[in-house]
Amino acid sequence: MTSATFTHETLGASIYRDARNGNAWLWRSAQTMFALSILCLGLQWIDARTLHGASVWMKPAKFYFSIAVHLATLSWGLMLLPEAVRLSRKVTIASAVFVAASWIELCYITYRAGYGEASHFNVGTPIAAFMYSMMAFGAVTMTAVTGYFGVLLMRNRDSGLMVRACAIGFILSAILATVVGFYLGGQTSHWNGGDLTDATGTGFFGWSTTGGDLRVAHFVALHAAQFVPFAGFSGRRDVVYGAALIVLLLTALTFIQALSGMPLFRV
Repeated sequence: MTSATFTHETLGASIYRDARNGNAWLWRSAQTMFALSILCLGLQWIDARTLHGASVWMKPAKFYFSIAVHLATLSWGLMLLPEAVRLSRKVTIASAVFVAASWIELCYITYRAGYGEASHFNVGTPIAAFMYSMMAFGAVTMTAVTGYFGVLLMRNRDSGLMVRACAIGFILSAILATVVGFYLGGQTSHWNGGDLTDATGTGFFGWSTTGGDLRVAHFVALHAAQFVPFAGFSGRRDVVYGAALIVLLLTALTFIQALSGMPLFRV
């Protein structure tokens, strides 16, 4: 069956099967994080505390969901590699490192949420400052592993367009997310102007509606890992390269927009 003949049902089933079989640690962590994301969303109904206008549980919910999607995507992408490469010691170690880094970061975010405190940009105590630095190290570790998997896929790009698309998506995501993340992490806030209590303006995302928000560019950069590979199902190389160009331009535009103090949406 070619990519052009996929129906919605068969495409979804194929993606699910490959994600489940790609790497056990990545897939099981993804499942657990999806569940914890739903749990955190539910906690909003019994815990009324807020931080910058949003529930204290919204941030861990978003991070659990986002990293779960990324874990599942990586697991799916590994199935495009030759079995000998996918089951190699290097890939196994890299997967374990990604899982460990993601769980450490999420546990800390959840811990801070439980106390109604910020996790990012929180350097008020020596321990908080140290953990913030460790979160940065963990984030770079995760993007590095994503890029590494992209390089492995690129080495096998002649196996098919989907392999090429996944390689481009992973590498682009790793580079762009690292660049934006470094700038974002070096600031005292992800906001650039605007009202710091307008986080409910864009629902689940919580992006600013009155000023610039660097998280938008980071979001676009991260999800190149899904957007570009999905373009591969078109069966056309020009669509894949077009998707990569769109992600690159959107990341740059939303980054410049945030630095200009302009919100993505005004409510």
